[in-house]
Amino acid sequence: MRWLDIYLDLIWLLNLVFDWMVLLTVAWVTRKSFSHARIGTASLFASLIVPLSFVPFLVFLNNPISKILYSIMIILLAFPFGSLKLFLTRWLMFYIINFSIGGGLFALQYYFSTASVPPFMSFAQFGSNISWLFVIIFFPLILWLTKDQLHHLSVIQLNNNQLYAVEIKINKECHDVTGFYDTGNQLSHPTSGQPVILIDKTTSEEWFGKEAVQGLAALSPESSGEKFQYIPYKKAGGAQGLLPVCLADSVTVHADQSYTTRGVWVGIHFGEFSRKMDYNCLLNPFIIHSKNGVIKSAGGMTI
Repeated sequence: MRWLDIYLDLIWLLNLVFDWMVLLTVAWVTRKSFSHARIGTASLFASLIVPLSFVPFLVFLNNPISKILYSIMIILLAFPFGSLKLFLTRWLMFYIINFSIGGGLFALQYYFSTASVPPFMSFAQFGSNISWLFVIIFFPLILWLTKDQLHHLSVIQLNNNQLYAVEIKINKECHDVTGFYDTGNQLSHPTSGQPVILIDKTTSEEWFGKEAVQGLAALSPESSGEKFQYIPYKKAGGAQGLLPVCLADSVTVHADQSYTTRGVWVGIHFGEFSRKMDYNCLLNPFIIHSKNGVIKSAGGMTI
C-alpha cells in the first residue's frame, strides 16, 4: 500500500507541473495579463482530478460532461472572466494546447516505449507512464515546434484603420509617432522574415537629418550614419523598388495594453501617408504576433 501511495503522489505532482505549464501557455497565447497565484491555484485544482478519480463515489468525474464542467472551473480559477468571448477563447485554447502538446507527448511516449532507451528515459519509473525528465524536456520542445501555429491563434487584435500612439526606440533613443494600423501593410525583411513598419519622409528627416535622408533616397546608406539596409518592395501600381530600413531596438504600441516588440525594422517612405497629417507611421499587423513580443497591462504584469 505504501508503494501505491508513492505512485499516486508522483502522478499527482507530475500532473500539477503539466497543468501549470499548460495554463501558462494559455496565458502566453491569449496575450493578456495574468496572476501567477491564480495560475498556481488553478493548476492545483486541475491536478486533483488524479487522486479524486480513485475515490469510488466520485467515479462520475470520468464522465465527459463532468470533465467539461471541471475544465470550465479550471479556467475560471486561472483567469478573470473578462467577457464571454475572452472566456471561451481561453477555454478553447486550454483544450487545443492540451491536445497539441499532450498528443505530441503521447506520440513520443509510444515511440520510446517500443524502442530501446536508457534507464533514465524509462516510463516505468515510479509507476508513471511518462517520466519527469520526459515531461520537463519534451514539453518545451513540442511547444517550441508548435509555437508558430500558436502565435496565429493569439487573440491580440488592434482595430483596423485606427490610430495608435507608438514609441520607437532606435540606438537607445525614443521617438514618439502616431501609427495607423492597416492589415494591408504586410512588408517583411526578406532574410529574417521580421516585420517592417514605415515612417514618412518628414519624420525620418527629424530623426536622422535631411541630408542623411536625401542620401538614403539616392541609395547611399553610408550617408545616414545609421545601419541601414535596402530591401525590395512593391510600389503602388506593382513597380519594384528599394526601401531603406534599419532595425529598431523596440517598438511599443499603446492601446488598451502596451505591446512592446523587438525585431522590427523601420523603413522610410519618401512621401507622406496622409494629406491631413494625422499619422506619420504605418504599422504592420505582424508586430502584434511577433515571437519577441511582451505584453504589459496597466497593472504592469507582463507575459
